[in-house]
Amino acid sequence: MTLPNHTVRKSPLLYLTFFLLLVLTMAFFTIPENQSSDPVVTIQGQVLIPSKTWSWEATPTGTLPSSMVNFSDTLPASCSGGAFAFGTGRLFNSYSLLLNLIDEEHFEPKQVLLHARELIKPPSQPPASASFTPLGWTKTTDGAGMLRWAPAYSISQWSDEWVNQITKGSNAQTIRIPIQHPVSLKIGHATPLELPLHTGSNYLEISAQAWNRIKITPGAWFNSSLLKFIKESRPLLQGGVNLDSIMGANGLLHCRVSELIVAYQPTVELTALGSVEAAIDRAVTTSDALTIGNIKFNRAEKSAEKHGGNTVYSLSSDSKLPIMIAVNVVKLY
Repeated sequence: MTLPNHTVRKSPLLYLTFFLLLVLTMAFFTIPENQSSDPVVTIQGQVLIPSKTWSWEATPTGTLPSSMVNFSDTLPASCSGGAFAFGTGRLFNSYSLLLNLIDEEHFEPKQVLLHARELIKPPSQPPASASFTPLGWTKTTDGAGMLRWAPAYSISQWSDEWVNQITKGSNAQTIRIPIQHPVSLKIGHATPLELPLHTGSNYLEISAQAWNRIKITPGAWFNSSLLKFIKESRPLLQGGVNLDSIMGANGLLHCRVSELIVAYQPTVELTALGSVEAAIDRAVTTSDALTIGNIKFNRAEKSAEKHGGNTVYSLSSDSKLPIMIAVNVVKLY
């Protein structure tokens, strides 16, 4: 059924047996490189809370969407699991700082370092008048509509390409992960309710028409082999700077986002536990939308058969835009 446009009174009795992935702050999961026909996928990464729609579409050669560059270049706050959060640093700036701090007179091979420094130098021509885009760089548009130079990144597939591919036919898959924290349920425009875990709620099932891993790779300005060599050889840095302050666990270059985990049209199941069935039934049948973890579910179906005395509801989203569920990060130290 499509949910009609009404706001439902908040009810403290609502409990969920199954909650949505996006609101879990401690979910670790891994999606295979190529999606398998196995209906259950074991997913490891940092969950995006709230979720974000993924709409990075192909742009003319020499340009990239600013949203893609900003997301790719901003360093994570942490390299461990849990909820994903951006830190304050940028990969390009931190990498450039490291290269410029190295004492070149005591670094071998010196030419490799000098070449790497050349690649991080901003182009000399303004982007609007430049006849070509230098290696490792791209043009983006800022909030005022002005062209800016930015470090280039590449992704394994654009969002519109993936949606076009999966809508031609793909196998729906399910993931199953443990629940560790309470979550919130928003009904219509009401204030979100904080829903406690019930003792019988120990895992979550989410289905989606398709899941995918989208690789994010820095452009030619970034030399991962050189970074590895620096980490192993530990060259002298100017000013007596300690290398660990740049490349250590708590350094500027600790890790970067390497992959997006995206879902298309996810579905989640809610179970009404005995006496609260009426409250959940009223919520899913009289609200214009239910939102869990910032995903808006605009369709709800009530199962005809009760499971263990409880009624199961299936919430789904028919959005045509994929949703970024989580990210994987790779350590740089």
